Amino acid sequence: MCHSSSSALGGLDLSNYQAALEGGASGPAIVPGDPDASLLLTRQATGDHPGQLDGDELALVRQWIEAGALEE
Repeated sequence: MCHSSSSALGGLDLSNYQAALEGGASGPAIVPGDPDASLLLTRQATGDHPGQLDGDELALVRQWIEAGALEE
């Protein structure tokens, strides 16, 4: 909700795959194959982000990014 096309906080729109790859004002949200460079994961990993993902969700996101962050 906070990073949608109508309300892209920090210039980050996560409402679709291409926009997520482009990232926002702080850089790319997703770097395929590199979870440590992917702000989506590093910001969530701090544990205090609004809309916080739980540990299982974070693990799935990490696996997806490591696998190349394919769209489908």
